[in-house]
Amino acid sequence: MHNATVRLLYALGRDGVLPRALARVHPTRRSPYVAASFQAGFSVLLGIIFSAFVFGDPATTYGYFGGLGTLAVLLVYIFINVSVFLYFSRKERGSFSPLRHALIPLVATAAVCLPIYGLIYPVPDPPFNLWPYLIALWAVIGLVFLFVVSRRRPDLVETMGRAFTEAGDEPDAAQEDVLRVEDRRAAGGSTTTGTAE
Repeated sequence: MHNATVRLLYALGRDGVLPRALARVHPTRRSPYVAASFQAGFSVLLGIIFSAFVFGDPATTYGYFGGLGTLAVLLVYIFINVSVFLYFSRKERGSFSPLRHALIPLVATAAVCLPIYGLIYPVPDPPFNLWPYLIALWAVIGLVFLFVVSRRRPDLVETMGRAFTEAGDEPDAAQEDVLRVEDRRAAGGSTTTGTAE
C-alpha cells in the first residue's frame, strides 16, 4: 500500500495535480524520496493519533488500518477484473479472449470474494464493523470530488487519469528522469529538472 501510494503521489506531483515537490527524485538513490517521506510521515502521525486517542494501543491500530486497507485493495481488484472484461468486450473486440478477459477475471474475482467475506462476516465487533461503511464513504467523497473537478476543470481530470494509468510505472519513469539528468551532466548541459531536484 505504501509503494502504490508513493507512486501515485509521485505521478500526481509530476503532472502538477499535487505540489511538484512530491515528484522530486533522490540524486543518488533514484527514488521519489519526498513522496515516500510524506506518505511514511502521514502514516506514522495517523498511527500515533489513533493509538493514543481511539484504540489505546499500536497493535490494534495497525490491525485496524491493515484490515481496512486490505478490504479496500481487494475491492479495487474486483473493479479491475470487471473493467478488463468490459474494456476488451466493448472496445477491443478483436483482441477479446474468453479465457484471458472473461474466465480468468471471473475466477480471480471469486477468489478475492473469499477473504472479503471473511473480513465482514460474521459481523465483527465495533469499530471493525465500520470497514464497509468507511470504504463506501471514501468512494462517495472521491466521486463527488471527481464530479466537481470534471465540471470546473476537465483538463485536470485528464491529467489525473494519466497519473493513475502510469502510476504503476513510476520507478522506471523516475529512473529515466535521473538518467536524463546524468546524460546532460556528461554532455555539460543544464541539470535542473522538475523531477530530479
